Amino acid sequence: LTRMQAVAATAPEDLPLLLLDTGPAAALGARDDSQVARHQQRLILNLGNMHTLCFHLKETRIRGLFEHHTHLMTTPRLDSMVERLRQGSLTNQVVFDGEGHGCYIRESHPDTDFLAVTGGCTTHFQAAHVPPADMKEFQIAFRDRSALIGNDVDLE
Repeated sequence: LTRMQAVAATAPEDLPLLLLDTGPAAALGARDDSQVARHQQRLILNLGNMHTLCFHLKETRIRGLFEHHTHLMTTPRLDSMVERLRQGSLTNQVVFDGEGHGCYIRESHPDTDFLAVTGGCTTHFQAAHVPPADMKEFQIAFRDRSALIGNDVDLE
């Protein structure tokens, strides 16, 4: 968080300031998509260039989440973690054992039937992913930018 501390230090002391990392901002911002907004319970998965975050939301409340490194996520691992988050059975130990950052589950809602996917690396996930049979919809919330900024692009 040193980057955020450096940014905060540049703001005037009397200025109210809110800083948010791009991963949660992208996932929580996806709630404004018209397809996503009509679902009271939903999973929102952000496949960022560096980190993967998945939020389990009921209305505006976070019911659970996990964070992992995108480059370590295989489609089967990601499918399993998303499903276990939905079921409420994902644990910190599972995430840590896969070299991820962690997991938090407040309560499960296994009847959640909507998954929105956003982020720069959605193509990697979409290519081999098959949504669970009881997921009524599978929506890519925003345009995939992996061709522009994905992990497979050589920036040097």
